[in-house]
Amino acid sequence: MEATPYGTEPFGQQPDFWVSSDVLPDGQLVCRVFGDLDADTVRTAEDAITTSLLESPRLLVIDFAHCSFFDSSGLGMLIRLRNRPTETIDMTIRLSGLPLTMSRIFSFTGADSIFTTWPTVADALASGTAPD
Repeated sequence: MEATPYGTEPFGQQPDFWVSSDVLPDGQLVCRVFGDLDADTVRTAEDAITTSLLESPRLLVIDFAHCSFFDSSGLGMLIRLRNRPTETIDMTIRLSGLPLTMSRIFSFTGADSIFTTWPTVADALASGTAPD
């Protein structure tokens, strides 16, 4: 399945930022973040992921393997996504490919106790769609 880029137009001071979405079988959705996720780009990322949620996935994997920078704006986005009400189905959120700096932010803030993280998208998908 081919990725659908969202936000490929230059945005703010970060012209090399976008999010791609892949809808997979069995209610799985993979969103990949490319570039710096910060105050200038977080709205683009959140809009892209929220729009992708119209597919009503049971499992959302957000991949950060190509994310070159992550700050508190990105963390706030993840918390908003986690707290987003789902009307029809329960949705599990998993994160994959966290760079070392992002892992440190998660550890320091305690976000590592809220989100499950996986080394790769394949690892996150292999665990199925059951809640973590």
